[in-house]
Amino acid sequence: MGVVATNVLNDRPLRLSATHSYAVAELVDVLAVGEDSAALTFEYMAECCSTAMLTSTLKGIAADESRHQLWLARLKQALPEPAPDVALRRLLHRFFARLADRDMRVHLVRIVALDSAVCQLLGALQSAGTPVSKDARTSSVLRAIQRDEARHVALARRSAVPLVYTARGKELMAEVREGLAHVLTFRAAAFDALRVDPDRLLARLRRLARNGLAK
Repeated sequence: MGVVATNVLNDRPLRLSATHSYAVAELVDVLAVGEDSAALTFEYMAECCSTAMLTSTLKGIAADESRHQLWLARLKQALPEPAPDVALRRLLHRFFARLADRDMRVHLVRIVALDSAVCQLLGALQSAGTPVSKDARTSSVLRAIQRDEARHVALARRSAVPLVYTARGKELMAEVREGLAHVLTFRAAAFDALRVDPDRLLARLRRLARNGLAK
């Protein structure tokens, strides 16, 4: 799995307080649901794709998502178990299920919106001075995932041309960003505990959604 994966898959003790560990656990739980969904979805898309180049791209993304599942599972072992939230889990599953579409380009445009938003979220958690930025194990996992997701954005955007740059494409991205922002409001307290202003973060996601941008 290479140098990055080797660095990520370590058992260094977490340097997080009990409060911060619990907040990270709640957010990692949300990320894990997304990675589980993504791994299955990209594997299915690769099997259904008739274009060799795109099939290779989709298989590569699926492999990344499976790797992320492993990293998050290992990290979760070092974190407390978050309280069950059946309503949030159902909402998450509905949100990720709605990303799928028979039109491959529509699905890829939605991935552009989602993965670029995840990059912003992970970047905020690792900002200077946050508890996560001071914990080598957690930050290494999130940084590696963020790097992969940024590459997925570029690959998906290129594969979704020209739809991604049309009014319809902007509308699709806005819907995904708005939906994600809504889901994340249920974890606002966790962001706040980790010194990330949830109102500012979610406002940025929504602002970009309204502007139809995928950055």
